[in-house]
Amino acid sequence: MKKEDILELVPSILEADAEAISELWEESLLKEKESFDAEKIREEAFLEAKREFENEKREFALETALLGAKSKNIKALKALIDFDKVEYSEGELTGLSEQIDALKKECGYLFFDEAEKPKFTKGLTPFENKVDLSGLSYKERLKLYREMPEIYDRLAK
Repeated sequence: MKKEDILELVPSILEADAEAISELWEESLLKEKESFDAEKIREEAFLEAKREFENEKREFALETALLGAKSKNIKALKALIDFDKVEYSEGELTGLSEQIDALKKECGYLFFDEAEKPKFTKGLTPFENKVDLSGLSYKERLKLYREMPEIYDRLAK
């Protein structure tokens, strides 16, 4: 409230007192405004943190679902998913399984084949299957013998 307004409301007040009241009035308004702004900022920060947390929970649920679908490349699959059709609530994703099924049909190479079995060798490492001692020079054989004697013995048989 301005000094002139105070003098108008209370004509018997001294001009110095009216000025002091005006300053106090302005200070109290300023403090009230600052406290309101601080509260508003805290509330906005809380809401932003809550949104980020919900987004992280949604991302985790999505990645868990894609891993469960035996995806080879989660990043590539996330680029192909239409997130407008996927809804997240209380840890559950709805609308994702239909998209994963469609992607398995369209882009099967992005998923591990469940019928595919690992291939095992007869006790030899893949390196040993590729090396033939007859194709090695004397120095190469000697190096193999010194560095990996157990492999050299297997190949020499």
